[in-house]
Amino acid sequence: MSNQVLELHLLESHNKKICPKCAVLIESESLIEHMKTTHFHVECEICGVLKSLVMMDFHLKEVHAFQQCPKCGVVMEGRKLNKHMKNFHK
Repeated sequence: MSNQVLELHLLESHNKKICPKCAVLIESESLIEHMKTTHFHVECEICGVLKSLVMMDFHLKEVHAFQQCPKCGVVMEGRKLNKHMKNFHK
């Protein structure tokens, strides 16, 4: 059986779908969760929670007391902000 025939069989007979981002074959009902966790969310380096790229800055500020540089917008631990300001924004 060729790869194309097997893939077609899996898609039609076993309720599988192909992820449009990475082409992995996945259960149809799991595709949305796969897309969220694999392609649209990032893991917090501190606590491991998954957040969207848009929400990660908010999460870092609210949960881990990160601060945003008023000059360039980079988000970092509050204790590192003074050093950053001295080194990059004299």
